[in-house]
Amino acid sequence: MKYTRNVAINVVIANMIGTGVFTSLGFQVGSIPSWFSIMVLWAVGA
Repeated sequence: MKYTRNVAINVVIANMIGTGVFTSLGFQVGSIPSWFSIMVLWAVGA
């Protein structure tokens, strides 16, 4: 299977978005002690 340029670009973008989700969650957990508040923020952001 040959990967095209568009596939490669989309993989890079998906990895950047995925990394950002996990990084931002770490900052939220550190500054917001309530797990319920984090879940509400996550649901609103989705």
